[in-house]
Amino acid sequence: MQGALARTRAQRLATARVLRWVGAIGWVTLAVGVVALAAGRRLGWVELVAAGAVLVTIFLAALAFTLGRQPYAVSLRLSESRVVVGERAMAGVVVRNTAAHPVLPARIEMPVGQAEVAFALPALPRGGEHEELFAIPTARRAVIAVGPVRSVRGDPLGLVRRSMTWTDVVELYVHPRTVRLASTAAGFLHDLEGATTRDITSSDLAFHALREYIPR
Repeated sequence: MQGALARTRAQRLATARVLRWVGAIGWVTLAVGVVALAAGRRLGWVELVAAGAVLVTIFLAALAFTLGRQPYAVSLRLSESRVVVGERAMAGVVVRNTAAHPVLPARIEMPVGQAEVAFALPALPRGGEHEELFAIPTARRAVIAVGPVRSVRGDPLGLVRRSMTWTDVVELYVHPRTVRLASTAAGFLHDLEGATTRDITSSDLAFHALREYIPR
């Protein structure tokens, strides 16, 4: 018994991984299709059998969209790692096909701060590359986490979705804008402000304003 479980462990793990790709709509489609098939055969309704067969076929076709390797090499680059509020900050994603054959289109997604950036990845030939550039909002000071970059493959109906993570998180530091202040000194400058005067006052700190000690 233990040997049989050990031999089938890889298959069970692969099956569990595939089942995690199926979304709620996918499970509903499969369940309705199976129930329609069973009910149609039991009741002798050809239309119900045909509807169930169509739903099951759609589910299997959606699952086939996600199978296979995603042979990508993905890099994420920032134009600057530190910018000032309001400055232009750009990021670029380069995806390269590392397989010896063309790959089907996919979708690239990544979080940028609290937002989500996504773009369509076209079919890539052998060794082909695709680069996508986008701007990062810098309207306020913050530390913006960019990434990780994920490639997503799924069917057009959204029944099955498979994603793979390719990069780490990159941080963009948005610093507050600094403004040089103009001199506001006017009138008499006291020693405390960095300029000495010959007028002796009780608040002077310069040594020239001290008198000799006179015992009384």
